[in-house]
Amino acid sequence: MNRLLVFVALVMLAGACSNPTLKEKIESQEKVLLENQTGNVDKEVINQLLDNYLEYAEKNPSDSLTPQYLFKAADVMMNNGMPVKSIEQLDKIMNRYPDFERVSDAMFLKGFILENHLGELGRAKTVYEIFLNQYPEHEFADDVEVSLKYLGRSPEEMVREFEERNKNQR
Repeated sequence: MNRLLVFVALVMLAGACSNPTLKEKIESQEKVLLENQTGNVDKEVINQLLDNYLEYAEKNPSDSLTPQYLFKAADVMMNNGMPVKSIEQLDKIMNRYPDFERVSDAMFLKGFILENHLGELGRAKTVYEIFLNQYPEHEFADDVEVSLKYLGRSPEEMVREFEERNKNQR
């Protein structure tokens, strides 16, 4: 009987050692994406990576990697045509991990996505104003001020305004 238990334990241990952890899978998938020089990334790899980020976050809500993985997931989602899902992850970061060192970046990115990907200028304005109120010294504060100044204006309108200002300064 004892030999059977030892054998079963060894088989289980061997199986566990050959099965990569979720963190190892994420690291491997990130490496594949980073090493890809063509820009043609396999959507399946992206989707698997996103699933793994979110699974890790769900299974490990208190782990210090969780807000980092949520931020990475938001970035991947934003850059792969999933702006609403990206905002969901950024909101999770801001609500569940207020002490995360990149929570200010998450707020900035949320405003950026609202403005540039979803065209929700009113919501973007609100997020940008909160950002400036909470993080006036942040490295993106100047960018946010410019975004607020030109919010909703077309590139052509901005060029005309810039040309007018230059003409009046001469």
